[in-house]
Amino acid sequence: MSQFRPSLAPVFMVFGIVAASGLFVVANCSREDLYGDATFTDNVEAAYQDCDPNEITFLASKHNIQTAFDNCGSNKFAHISWSPDGRYLYFQLTHGGHILDGETKDIITLPTEVPIAGAAWMRNDLLVVPVGPSLEDPEGPDRLVFYNRAANTLHAVALDQTEPRDLASAGDGDRVYFTALDADGARTVYVADPATSEVSPALPFVPTPVERLVVEAEAGLLSWSDGRNSELVRLDGGEPVARFPDVLRVIPHPEGRYVALETLGEPISPFDQRSWNELSPEARERELARRDEWLQRLPDWAPREMRPPEIQIYDLSTQDRVRVTAFFGEHFEWYRPRAYFCSFIMWGIEGKQLHRNVGLTDLAERLRMASEGDIPMGLARVEPAAASEGEQPVQEDELSTTGSVDPDTPSVDPET
Repeated sequence: MSQFRPSLAPVFMVFGIVAASGLFVVANCSREDLYGDATFTDNVEAAYQDCDPNEITFLASKHNIQTAFDNCGSNKFAHISWSPDGRYLYFQLTHGGHILDGETKDIITLPTEVPIAGAAWMRNDLLVVPVGPSLEDPEGPDRLVFYNRAANTLHAVALDQTEPRDLASAGDGDRVYFTALDADGARTVYVADPATSEVSPALPFVPTPVERLVVEAEAGLLSWSDGRNSELVRLDGGEPVARFPDVLRVIPHPEGRYVALETLGEPISPFDQRSWNELSPEARERELARRDEWLQRLPDWAPREMRPPEIQIYDLSTQDRVRVTAFFGEHFEWYRPRAYFCSFIMWGIEGKQLHRNVGLTDLAERLRMASEGDIPMGLARVEPAAASEGEQPVQEDELSTTGSVDPDTPSVDPET
């Protein structure tokens, strides 16, 4: 897994969640009951279909998406994070944190208490995991546990703060930025140093309280969210770069040109989802008529619509913005070993909700085409009027990017 070919073979890496310890069980994929009423539950179950691994394989291959685990496994992921070299995938389930070795396919369970938020890699051999009080001291403090994967050792840093999350490397391979609740209950930014076990306030230009924090030290960029709107600034001093209303999270690329935006997509029906080419236009019209008739019989409290997690990409050099239509997902991160590869927890493909999985795909060619004005399948341009009027990016000549540029990555003339 440490090396990926530019053109991904369909389902290049498929691992089942099974381990000798017996902690993992591959479950069937029948949908869980959504409501307590038996009659309504029967209707809901009839509207959904069982998990079809062949359908997921077909749709994922169509959009050049690799899935990391069995398409119909018990994939109830809460958080994911790739090591900087791309070999190790940390994933968190309801009962604990685990690391998948992409080369050997081995899965280990972290020797810590159950994580209370997402973990972050400082180096290929150093993972930081936020946990609650230890088993020996149930009334003790929350902690950051530094897990050295190669040496299989743990070092815990006790916190005066509570509910740590939003962990991110400070860029030196050791220290970690995070947010936590202070004594007044306000979420504030801190930095922890494992060498001294010291924790101190950090990044004073980030307003308090803050809801979400993303630090990309290599690009020198940072973003925060108040839970509804997000702002992108420079890590050195907090100079504003862009503001994004109605965006939950902003994830800068390590090279500094693109940022990914996590937001909510347009409302869709939770009961009538089809992939793009699943029905002919005539059959589709008949399905819509039947759906509308069925929706009229639903009780008033039953939801008619849902907003899936949508990913958009914003180009800081051209101020162009596109939305990903090929798939929906969340917990987005850029995959560092390959420029413009990305990973995410998959919600669905082509607007159809599918079994949860970890997806990996290459955006380089699609972004290159978009930069030249040719929007490929799987992307759609977000027109300026469609983006909130409050979005205020800085001018292109005020921007600077860092890092080297892969010869296969998109290149845009600022005049185009």
